[in-house]
Amino acid sequence: MFWGIVSLVIANGVHAATQVVLMKQVGARADRVSLGFGPTLWSRMRNRTLYRVALVPLGVIVRLRAPVPVNTSTDLASKPASARLAVFALPPLTLLLIAFCAAYLSAGEARMAPNRTMVGGVAWAAEDAGVFPGDEIVSIAGYAPETWSDVGRLVNETEAETIDFELRRDGGTLVVAVRPTRESPSKTRRLGVGPELIKVPAPEGLARVEAALKRLEGIVRWQAEYYAPKPSNDPVLLANGLSDYVMIAGLQNFELCLLSPFLDGSRLLFLIFEVVARRRLNPKYEKWFNVAILVLPIILVLTLLRGELWRAMLRH
Repeated sequence: MFWGIVSLVIANGVHAATQVVLMKQVGARADRVSLGFGPTLWSRMRNRTLYRVALVPLGVIVRLRAPVPVNTSTDLASKPASARLAVFALPPLTLLLIAFCAAYLSAGEARMAPNRTMVGGVAWAAEDAGVFPGDEIVSIAGYAPETWSDVGRLVNETEAETIDFELRRDGGTLVVAVRPTRESPSKTRRLGVGPELIKVPAPEGLARVEAALKRLEGIVRWQAEYYAPKPSNDPVLLANGLSDYVMIAGLQNFELCLLSPFLDGSRLLFLIFEVVARRRLNPKYEKWFNVAILVLPIILVLTLLRGELWRAMLRH
């Protein structure tokens, strides 16, 4: 968890630093660069940009322009569309490159042992129940898993809240009762066991590039399964330590920055329109678009939860 948070903060910082450097290259400047949010602990003005450290140092926040521009020549909005496109597109692409490099470096570090149900790492519910690395899973609720994917499938198909795991340890067998956690009724149950890993040599040349791309594809598929309202069949934890944290952090920040309409995504959408139409979108329409993407998700969530909210109000 600690390294996951550190990786996300570093990836966010790389995005912000890349954006500030690109702005200077095109002759623009950021109004404020803040490490974290909340009350200011330290600040310094340099080249008309305020650098500050806030009370909660989670993430780097870049304010591109002041509410009232002091010098329009250094305002990013006054720059050509190609310059503004670089400022908003290249930082997320840099994060994607970092994720690829991490996947490339870890392409041959560790892999799940084939056709084994030996536990390599424990956390969450499994750790609380007394499962240890080196235990072999013999059966789950009376059913014997043959591969590691069977472990996730059996956990999610079992309706009981507490599941009996038969383990082989030190030549003997024992049964432990595990209560997998679930974040919400539609999410996968969290068991907290990882497979035993084996070291494999890294492929060379294009084969290693292909392996890195497959690792990134695997992370995207894992994200899709995790957030989709269906059970996942593969509860594999992080296999390669820090390199996996960096890879996931870079990929998630890329998705958040480039694909989210709340961040770089909406600006890129307007810039693409400007390049294609050879004219800027009316600021009034841009304002209403930003309001819509802020309000519509809230309306959607309230619509989906209207039954639950109504029942909660009736109970009170």
